[in-house]
Amino acid sequence: MPSASRKIRKSSSVARTSSNMKQGEKWRILDDGLPDTIFVRAYESRMDLLWAVIIGPEGTPYHDGLFFFDVLVSIQGLILSAKPYFNEPGFERSSGSPSGEYWSMLYNEQTLIYSLKTMVYTMNKPPKVRFM
Repeated sequence: MPSASRKIRKSSSVARTSSNMKQGEKWRILDDGLPDTIFVRAYESRMDLLWAVIIGPEGTPYHDGLFFFDVLVSIQGLILSAKPYFNEPGFERSSGSPSGEYWSMLYNEQTLIYSLKTMVYTMNKPPKVRFM
């Protein structure tokens, strides 16, 4: 399991190479620039391998859901929004229309149900932790 989190600085025993300094700057950006609902961890020996957990934002069908990613990508604004239905290709045109809002509400309800089922399943059968 990764051992360095976004709130923990890299060890000062790491050699001060140009590559390490660039990596350290990236970690400072992650440390200071992420919302409180995103947590990032990395292997101390491979700071380029990231693991992220995003907590679903309030006011969305993903509220308090935990979403795990092996690569940190900018999806929070695209997917974890209040009306993700309109992010689907072709559906953005129906935003604001009565039928679009209806389908968006159904989409949110189904997404919330799937998210809750996933959380309950994960609580009942947690993943096995493997140590490397």
